[in-house]
Amino acid sequence: YHAGYTQDALKELVEAHLVNAVSRGLPLPTPGELFVTGPTYLRGMSEAATEMRRFVLDLMRRGQVVEAEQYLEFMDEVYSHLVTVDFPDAVTDGLRRHTDVLR
Repeated sequence: YHAGYTQDALKELVEAHLVNAVSRGLPLPTPGELFVTGPTYLRGMSEAATEMRRFVLDLMRRGQVVEAEQYLEFMDEVYSHLVTVDFPDAVTDGLRRHTDVLR
């Protein structure tokens, strides 16, 4: 369960659930509801926010700025939370790098 490839798959699961929730205006699922560890959830959040950047760019190219705002708000919240995480990369599995990319 805690092998690297399993955590990567769970990170993708978190990303999918978060993107789905934000795009539909649903409450965000918790790590407990998704049965994932904290670091895996945080990495999934960073991946979801990065994916949403693509959505935002596509929406803005089409002139749909208002529609892009929900994604921008989520991205801003995720970044605000992730910059407060101060644990070694060995614990968070490269979260700092993901946070820098999100910036």
